[in-house]
Amino acid sequence: MWWDQSDDQFEDTDAATLPAREIFRRIFPFIRPYWKLFVIALGLSLAGVLFVLIQPLILRQIIDKDIPSGQFGNVLRSGLWYLGTMAGSAFVAFFAHWLAQKAGVFAVNDLKGKLFGHLLELGLPVLENEPTGKLVSRVESDPQRIIALTSTMTQQILLSLGMLVGALIILATVDWRLFVVAGTVLPMIVLGAVLMFKFLRPYYREERARYAKVTGVVAEFVKAAPVLQIFNRLRWAHQRLDDRVSDYNQFSRRLAFKNYGIFRGLMFFEVLATVLVLWNGAHWIGRGTMTVGTLVLFAQYLAQIAWPIYM
Repeated sequence: MWWDQSDDQFEDTDAATLPAREIFRRIFPFIRPYWKLFVIALGLSLAGVLFVLIQPLILRQIIDKDIPSGQFGNVLRSGLWYLGTMAGSAFVAFFAHWLAQKAGVFAVNDLKGKLFGHLLELGLPVLENEPTGKLVSRVESDPQRIIALTSTMTQQILLSLGMLVGALIILATVDWRLFVVAGTVLPMIVLGAVLMFKFLRPYYREERARYAKVTGVVAEFVKAAPVLQIFNRLRWAHQRLDDRVSDYNQFSRRLAFKNYGIFRGLMFFEVLATVLVLWNGAHWIGRGTMTVGTLVLFAQYLAQIAWPIYM
């Protein structure tokens, strides 16, 4: 009977792996109708970057000038400005993320409709030879993953670049020594992140494939529920689904462990840069060539630059 077949029918052993640029080129026609939403989301995101970049400058003002002046009003005023930038950053970030997600969902829904229309035109021989669960997975599950590419991932990359460029410009303006340290360490962080993404990409693909197998098995069992009941195969169906889910969960845990370990390892470079600046900063402060506020400013910018990469 059909239930003696393995789940290998849900796998695409000959599926090609496309680079992100090619994937984006193919889905761009579905993104084009919603380009205004994406542009507005990008503009709000850049405004959020400006709010975040201002915060370390305000902290520097508080530490180096307002507190030593002994004027409580100056501290309060700068503190309110800092609070305002935090609120503004959270406000624009919320709407930027919401608009990007909204546009991404619209684009993916259009893609699903196109795929479903193509599926209906394949003809009876194809529909009879391909498992229903596999077809459902290709139409429903696979396009859903593209939301990350069309919305949050692209937005996160642009934000990281904006944060990196803005922070380096400010550091170069404030103190060239801090710029040299940041310019030395940050490329290693970025390069390490790029290499790790390439290393982890096959694992992400395998994770999606195993999830598609779970979806495919569920779709097959839903279609065959009356047959399973008649032949008293419900326990077998539960066991087969449990095996698929267990296999997916085990792989996901291993992937999460690798992902966490690798990116936490990259944090070593951030810690190294902070230690170098603190070590030398103590001597610079002692000689009067640097202020405590400038040292805090560097630590803030370094964390702001590295955080999007780790996330």
